[in-house]
Amino acid sequence: MRESFSFEPDNLIISGGMPAITTSIKLASGKVNRGELLAFVSIDQTTNVVTVAPINLSGEGVAKEPYCIAQHSIDATDSAQVGTAWLTGMFNAHAVILPESAKVADVYLACRKVGIFLNTAQQNPSA
Repeated sequence: MRESFSFEPDNLIISGGMPAITTSIKLASGKVNRGELLAFVSIDQTTNVVTVAPINLSGEGVAKEPYCIAQHSIDATDSAQVGTAWLTGMFNAHAVILPESAKVADVYLACRKVGIFLNTAQQNPSA
């Protein structure tokens, strides 16, 4: 059986000039959406797959530091799920999903330090 996919521009990635490097990630519980900024939680010593969670700027420890951006939506409501995320790349600051009370300025420098570049993009008229 052949799977079919569709593409809908969402203005998340804004530059093809910088490679967007991906990695496998694990979400232990909850849901994340494509474009959500995620934080490092732990790494599996056997598989080297990193467990992530949505960034929590008011929390303690590593959950406050940006690690990656979800490449696809992941639903781990019933059980842990593996997905993919971008470790680096140039992204539209207005399309990246942050916690409700957070602003791009709150994470801008921390994202830049790990190779996530948040910039303003012109709206794609077909998106």
